Amino acid sequence: MKHFNKLASVALCAALVACGTAPTPTAITKYQNVIITLPKSMLTHCAITPPPSPSVYTNADPQTREQLLRANDAAQMLNIKNCNDKIDQANSWQDLNIKLYQPDPNSVWVGQSPAVPVSASGVSAVTPAK
Repeated sequence: MKHFNKLASVALCAALVACGTAPTPTAITKYQNVIITLPKSMLTHCAITPPPSPSVYTNADPQTREQLLRANDAAQMLNIKNCNDKIDQANSWQDLNIKLYQPDPNSVWVGQSPAVPVSASGVSAVTPAK
């Protein structure tokens, strides 16, 4: 009976020691260099509509001159609108790509305590997003 008590107490101590040790998490490090550049289609020059030729403009009557200038003005306004749309598309594309490569705020680094509450069983209390 004496040996049984010693054996039982040794087994109990070994079991308690084994419960206290948990496997240490392995840090996975992945380095990635990303160069974010805009597509060439977004980097083209904006169009400029040339004014009416001097010979056509000087030979026209005053009413036609006014129509030539108004048509040229409307064409330039359309060019500016198209150019601004292209710049807006480039800005939104760049914002999207910067968000893709920003670090995850929920990741835990070596030596950092987790920001997400962890239950006693070691499982995150937050359900993963699907």
